[in-house]
Amino acid sequence: MSDEKGSQVTSKKSEGVRLEFLDAIRGVAAFIVLIQHYSEQLFRSTALAVSPYVNLGRAGVVAFFIVSGFVIPMSIERRGDLKAFWVSRIFRLYPAYLASMLIFLIGFFVLRNAYDTSGMLGDKPLPDDWRTWLVNFSLLQFFFQDKIPGVKFDAHDINPVAWTLGFEWMIYIGCAALFAFKRLNNMWFVAGLSFVVGFLPAIYRPLKAGLSGPYVGPMLLWFAVIGLVIFRVMHGQMTKKTGVRWGTALVGLISTTLIINRGLRSPVVEVDFPATLINEVTSALIAGALFVVGILWKSRPMPKVLVWLGQISYSLYLLHAQAMLLPVLVPGLKQVPIVCFALQIGIALGLSALFYRFIEQPGIALGKKFLKRKPAATAA
Repeated sequence: MSDEKGSQVTSKKSEGVRLEFLDAIRGVAAFIVLIQHYSEQLFRSTALAVSPYVNLGRAGVVAFFIVSGFVIPMSIERRGDLKAFWVSRIFRLYPAYLASMLIFLIGFFVLRNAYDTSGMLGDKPLPDDWRTWLVNFSLLQFFFQDKIPGVKFDAHDINPVAWTLGFEWMIYIGCAALFAFKRLNNMWFVAGLSFVVGFLPAIYRPLKAGLSGPYVGPMLLWFAVIGLVIFRVMHGQMTKKTGVRWGTALVGLISTTLIINRGLRSPVVEVDFPATLINEVTSALIAGALFVVGILWKSRPMPKVLVWLGQISYSLYLLHAQAMLLPVLVPGLKQVPIVCFALQIGIALGLSALFYRFIEQPGIALGKKFLKRKPAATAA
C-alpha cells in the first residue's frame, strides 16, 4: 500500500515538472509582449526599423495560443465535466480582468488625458459611451464588433490587449462543443471547425469595401490546433508520424492563408506585402522555437523565475500597458529611455505579482470552493 502511495506521489511530482514547461512558455510569451509595447513607446525609431522583420508581441500572442490549444482540451478531458470546466474558466479569467478594467475606469475620471496621450490605447481614446464600458466589463466585446446587425455603439477593446481574449472564448466554445458531441478527439472535426472560423473570415474580410484591417485573428485558432496536436503526441494519443503530418498541413494552411490575406489587403491599405509577410512568418517561428525549447526542457526542473513569470503571466498581460503612463506622468524620464524602460518593467512585474496574489489566486480558490459545494447543494 505504501509503495502505491509513493508511486502516486512520484507521478504527481513528475506531472508537475512536466507541466512547468507550459508556465515557462507563458512567462516568456507575456514578457516579450511587454518588451514589444515598451520598445514601441520609448525606442520608436528602432522599433519601426525592426517591425517589418519581426514583432515580438505577435510572437508572444502566437505562443499563448499554442499553449491554449495544449491546455484547454487537456483540462476538459481530464475533468470530463463541462460545467466544471466553465466554472473554472470563469473564475480564472474574470476576477483579474474585472480588476484591470476598474483601473481603466478610474483612469477615465482621474488620468484621462495621460491615458489618451500615452500611446497605450492605440488610436482610440477612452470612450464616453457607457455601453462600450458595459460590454467591455462583460468581456464579451469581441462578439459585438462588426458582428451583430443594429449595434450602433463602438465595441472596441478598452484594454488594448483584450482582443486576444475574444479568440480564447472561441477556443473554449469550440472545444466544449466538440467534447459535448464526442468529437474533440477527432482531428478532422477539429480541423474542419478551425477552417470555417479561420480561413473563410481571413479571406472574406479583405474583400469588403473600405477594409483597413487584416483580420488575421481567426488564424490564431490554427496555432491552438497545433498545440492540440502536440498535446495528443506527447500523451500517446497520436503517433509522432501522424502528428508531423497534421503539423505540416496546418503550417501550410496558415502560410497559404497569410499570403492570400496579405495579397488581398495590400492594394487596400498600401502596405509592403513582402515585409508584412516576413513579419508574420518570423513571429510564428519565434513562437514555435519557444515551444520546442520548452518541450526539450520539460523533463527537467524549469528555472524558478520563468515558472513565476508563467504564474503571473495573465495579470502581466492584462496590466503591463498601465506602466506606459510613466513617461507621460514623469516627462523627464523620456530623456533617459533605458531607465524608464527598466522602471516600466519593474512596475509591471510588481503590479502583476500583487494581482496574482490578491486577485487571481483567491478567484481560483473561490472557483474550486464553488465546485466542491455544488454536489452537496444538489443532493440537498
